[in-house]
Amino acid sequence: MSSNLPAYRQARDIAIVLLRQHSEPAPETVRACVNQACSVIPGSEAFDIEELVSDLHYSFNVFAGSSTALDDPRGHEEWLPDKRASITWNFWHRYERWLGEEKNWEQSIIRELGEQTDKVLGRLEDPTREGKWDRRGMVVGNVQSGKTANYTGLICKAADAGYRVIVVLAGMHKNLRSQTQLRLDEGFLGLATEKGNHLHDRMARKGVGLLEGLPELHVLSLTNSTDEGDFKRGAGNQVTGTLGGVPTLLVVKKNGSILKTLRDWLLHVGQKHGGKINGVPLLVIDDEADQASINTKTKRVLKEGEEEKVTVINRRIREILAAFDKSAYVGYTATPFANIFINPEARSHADDLEDDIFPRSFILNVWPPKTYCGPARVFGYDEDPDAGIPATDPLPLVNVINDHEVDFPQPHRKDHVPAALPPSLVNAIRGFVLTCAARRARGQTSAHNSMLVHVTRFVDVQKRVADLIRTEFDALRRRVVQGDGDRSPSVLEELGSLWQDEFAARYEEIKQGAAGEVGDPVVWSEVEAQLVEAVSRIEIKEINGTAGDVLDYINHPAGFNVIAVGGDKLSRGLTLEGLSVSYFLRTSRMYDTLMQMGRWFGYRPGYLDLCRLYTTADLRLWYRHIGLAEEELRRDFDMMSESKRTPEDYGLRVRSHPAGLMVTAMNKMCHAQTLRFSYAGTLIQTAHFDRRVEIRAANLRTLRDFTATLQDPSERRTRDGKRRLALVWRDVTAKQLCHELLASMSIHPQCHTVDKIRVVDFILSQAAQDELTNWTVALVSSTQASEALTRDVAGLTGIGLTVRKEDGASTASRYSTSQANIQSPTHQVLDLCFFQLDAPMLSALMAKRDFTETEDGKPLFSADDVALLQSYLGKQLDEVALALTRDRARRANKPEPTEPNGVVIRQLRPSTHGLLLLYALSPAEPCLAKEEPAYLGLVFSFPSSHTARRLNYKANPVLIRQLRDEDYDPEEE
Repeated sequence: MSSNLPAYRQARDIAIVLLRQHSEPAPETVRACVNQACSVIPGSEAFDIEELVSDLHYSFNVFAGSSTALDDPRGHEEWLPDKRASITWNFWHRYERWLGEEKNWEQSIIRELGEQTDKVLGRLEDPTREGKWDRRGMVVGNVQSGKTANYTGLICKAADAGYRVIVVLAGMHKNLRSQTQLRLDEGFLGLATEKGNHLHDRMARKGVGLLEGLPELHVLSLTNSTDEGDFKRGAGNQVTGTLGGVPTLLVVKKNGSILKTLRDWLLHVGQKHGGKINGVPLLVIDDEADQASINTKTKRVLKEGEEEKVTVINRRIREILAAFDKSAYVGYTATPFANIFINPEARSHADDLEDDIFPRSFILNVWPPKTYCGPARVFGYDEDPDAGIPATDPLPLVNVINDHEVDFPQPHRKDHVPAALPPSLVNAIRGFVLTCAARRARGQTSAHNSMLVHVTRFVDVQKRVADLIRTEFDALRRRVVQGDGDRSPSVLEELGSLWQDEFAARYEEIKQGAAGEVGDPVVWSEVEAQLVEAVSRIEIKEINGTAGDVLDYINHPAGFNVIAVGGDKLSRGLTLEGLSVSYFLRTSRMYDTLMQMGRWFGYRPGYLDLCRLYTTADLRLWYRHIGLAEEELRRDFDMMSESKRTPEDYGLRVRSHPAGLMVTAMNKMCHAQTLRFSYAGTLIQTAHFDRRVEIRAANLRTLRDFTATLQDPSERRTRDGKRRLALVWRDVTAKQLCHELLASMSIHPQCHTVDKIRVVDFILSQAAQDELTNWTVALVSSTQASEALTRDVAGLTGIGLTVRKEDGASTASRYSTSQANIQSPTHQVLDLCFFQLDAPMLSALMAKRDFTETEDGKPLFSADDVALLQSYLGKQLDEVALALTRDRARRANKPEPTEPNGVVIRQLRPSTHGLLLLYALSPAEPCLAKEEPAYLGLVFSFPSSHTARRLNYKANPVLIRQLRDEDYDPEEE
């Protein structure tokens, strides 16, 4: 390979030096630096310059993100700014030099990593501080966003500062533990631990240990990188002097038996010093801190005399922390939901356990850099005007599949035997071959390439799937290498057609949305020339608790090309290098589990346009929702950070999902198994509809019969008076609405947020306490409707149908809109013109202000809001709503809106009055024919209330069992 030529290495080194003068080098800058380097290197004509350009594109196309924090300074003494100059940062300087020289990180990225790790280290305690202390914190990143590099840097700095025992809790599986140890061998230890702990043995050095001209750093690892290299009792014999004489690393699996062995050894050491290990600062890094570490038996409220029950791994972590008089715990996770649900006050006096691992000292929220490819870029999400979140369009990376149910039904049993691969998986395998060939055509010949196939949790089924893939791939490889003879179409014609349809056709669109992350365009002839080499290098590996296969990237410096078939071992923590094609069917009800399963998130420099995800329409919709929930959660976090709130103030606000997704497993929310919910202040709407003509017609008849009992409606028109906005009925009673309309209305069962029984229960219960007694019902007429889409609806003439595109979740029997938001945000204001802000109404709003608090703990109306309301006495509420919306926007330094915000509208609307918006809907492409009945959509806008009844819901035993199944250990199967 040309990359092994001395001239290539020399040119590369010179180009790197030149590129470091640019903070964010553009593609043309990379090429210019390569040309300059090659001009001074004899023999540069012997290697492929394009390979070097691609190599450096890959190395320099990463940028760092920013962070915000919640802090609790109680018991903490600020120390790092004063001591930074006096600390010799040997481990850190060695690591940052290695990142620059060997990993080719841009200096601006290394500086950002240094700043981020300083933020964490400074929030820990000074390891030389006298007395007993402990700190508990958490760093929240993103799936596949580089947290290992972050905590490796933290470990280096902690060792320099004086932390002497460093325990890394590295997941639940031995391959993940081994991978983590390998990373720390390279970045911290400088030793190939599978060969020993001997610095004098040059063959045992690796990573940072191979750098020249640096002082020899003495460090000890009591674990090694082999699969069997976890901590064992005998490993402690390597400590020949006092524990902590040199920095000592232990990378251990989250396994009750292993952690017990470690605890027993530490307690044995501690017995020499009166029961605790005194004066030896401990740092525990908990990788994937939301998995297994959580005490799933805790209760928020213990009865008098009742002791807390503790799960085994949680107990062991707390016991290890308690074995030291100076300890620090830092959890790293991309999905912090379960950690937030830990009871901050939990402790078990009977077992003498210290506080639980709730991150009471700090939570650091790290935003991803701009090159990170996360849920927003892969799936996009819909606009939420109330939350101020604009819609985000996805890159065209997802292929929706619907041909898998016969071979891979979801769910299935462990004895399921798939008979064949669905055509979509065959296509995905071929797409992976094309990706490998295209990357080679771009000069990325030594890059790793991975494909993920995750269709089942069961290892027996995984084996059958892997066998089917081997059979399919072997046949494909033979055809590519040996040719097809007279077969028509030939395999090259088939692959060429797939290349044009799947990759060439989408290149420009992806490039426009991800400039700098895609490689140079390649044509089919260039890809075709690399097919034999690409297909010959690919291996199929089965990654689970029983197969002996491993993802051995480190020992393949010329590039490892693999189709990895597995389940949960591929779902959390484990990195698939160069992941480009994913085939994913595994369902889960958990936000956090689904996010962790998304191995396709991360950085794809130079080949993002070659990445594809094959999954179902439902999973795509779920990820769209989770992306919006994550965006909202991170915004809430930053707002709390600006308000100087503490971790214990972190009231997690995660929006619910209409299809029943949950934040995390029920056994991680033991205190929250009873759900308390109120519709007060919310907007709920239908987004799924039965296609059957008889159901649609019946709903319209129900509406016709209902409106016939009411007085004639009034009209709301556009400001110019030319077009009708809606027909409006006022003073509809709660009983009329519930008994004469909703009771007979058919609502699709997928509309979980509009559960008819719960909605009716809530409305009637509120009416019993003189709230929601009067309703405004408005049938919206689209002002954009063509003549063909204007018709009689439920006996009412001239109604313009509202068009909503169908989403991939639509089926032959179900019409689902592409936006869960079927209403237009401006329509919530339709009823406010009927109210005037007078003194009694202002008093009612002040009652809301005094007794109702929002999720972030602030009153419903601030002092500034109250002042504005008082100045608008005598005005109509629609005018007040717009003024208050604009005033809040100005105070938040946001652009001035032109319409009232939905949240503001619901806050101002009297708690006695609700609004029901009705939409006569038509799908787009094709729209409904003239004779077809429209779909009837319902949107409820509930006013906020400080006295609203909260409804209690509990999951049944079947659902609880299903949710708890998400935490099984596949190695036990």
